[in-house]
Amino acid sequence: METSEAEDLGTAIGQAPSAVSRPRGIDWWLVLRRMGRVTRLDHAVYPDLAQDPAALRQAAWVIRIVTVAAAIGTVLVAGWEAGALLGAVLGAVLHWLIWTGVTYLIASRLFHTSASLRGLLATMGYAQAPHAIAILAFIPFAGPALVVLSRLLMFVAGHQAMEQTADLGSRRNAATAILAFVIGLAVSALVGSLARRHRRVGSPAPPLRSSP
Repeated sequence: METSEAEDLGTAIGQAPSAVSRPRGIDWWLVLRRMGRVTRLDHAVYPDLAQDPAALRQAAWVIRIVTVAAAIGTVLVAGWEAGALLGAVLGAVLHWLIWTGVTYLIASRLFHTSASLRGLLATMGYAQAPHAIAILAFIPFAGPALVVLSRLLMFVAGHQAMEQTADLGSRRNAATAILAFVIGLAVSALVGSLARRHRRVGSPAPPLRSSP
């Protein structure tokens, strides 16, 4: 990986969700409008993102918003279970980084396109916006369907982002989108499952009750 690529990835990781970071210089109305456009599958938003030097920092805050929404949805469904919360947060961040990384490697190394890692990190970060719908997972009956819907919208949004920034062509773009999305989803789900399992294994056993 070249120096500029490593710097872009380091920037993205450094701006990933953190409990101590503060939003300075963020145009929140612009971010929320763009998130709404992404969720509505407005593909015209991505050229603007690709040309905006502040888009990567904004995308990192989109991931923060998505992780908070996923965490709240998890709490409302499973209660205050630390492993589930950790899994939800790690899953959202890893899915963004892995989906973007696999897409970039395929585009730049396999097909030798002019894809920019920084541009992909920004547009693919915004493409995670529909997953904020997962906050509604607690709604009886409709909750699981809304979570699935958020995943489908996120996939379509990511496909649109890749069309604008990966320069792969229709067929290659579709195949890459599916492959990278599935890999990212599988790894994030695995890490989330391991986090929940580790928390359960490490939790102290409940005290034994004495017989009456």
